[in-house]
Amino acid sequence: MDDPVLTVAGIQLAAQPGELEANLAQAARWAAQAREAGARLIAFPELFPTGYDRLAVLTTPSREATEGVLQWAAELSRELEAFLVVPFPEWIHDRVFNAAALTDDAGRLLGIYRKMWLYGWDRELFRPGRELSLFSVDGWQVGLLICYDAEFPEPTRQLARQGAELVVIPSAWSRGAGWRWAIQLPARALDNTVYLLGVNEAGSQGCGGTCFLGPDGRPRARLATTAEGVVLGRLSKAELSRWRSQVPYLDDLRTQEARC
Repeated sequence: MDDPVLTVAGIQLAAQPGELEANLAQAARWAAQAREAGARLIAFPELFPTGYDRLAVLTTPSREATEGVLQWAAELSRELEAFLVVPFPEWIHDRVFNAAALTDDAGRLLGIYRKMWLYGWDRELFRPGRELSLFSVDGWQVGLLICYDAEFPEPTRQLARQGAELVVIPSAWSRGAGWRWAIQLPARALDNTVYLLGVNEAGSQGCGGTCFLGPDGRPRARLATTAEGVVLGRLSKAELSRWRSQVPYLDDLRTQEARC
């Protein structure tokens, strides 16, 4: 019997604040390398088109930051025949969201997730999102979170209870909080027996550590430095089923709730 698999990639790159065209060109080069290595789903760090920078978000023309990035994502998806998770500042009239789009291999927009839990200067600029959604990628149920969302157990648990098998978390996780990245992401994967792709920024401000975690919470692949690079991971339905049988947290949670 065939074991449905999916190869994913996280691109750890250093965005230059306000240099949208250069950041997109750099991301496209890394994505092409990931696709050549077999990745069908490729994800980038939080707000990489503008850089995770308040002034850059405010001064980059909204049409370029939103419509321009979505057009770039559609064209690159078609070119690579891959699914892309593309974070960007989503302007809707005078409101802006810290968002991530998912495009399919034909360049179609499957949906947009808007960061719900805002951190630091995020709260001064962005509106919070209100909905967690799942998307289908080659027969896999994929949920999106962004950075600080992952510091709370509830969002990942809600996605898992909706049926998520993979959670992708684009981030701009700071160097000083690297110890939390190392603890919380494995905990989210294990607690919910999901695969997890944590995609962090490169450079001096972030803690790096882009990683692919199995449903047992243990790393399958990880970048050990803050340099740019690609992490590849392989999802297996058979492995997922095996771990959910051995560590039946979700089933036991439903059973206990039915008794109450």
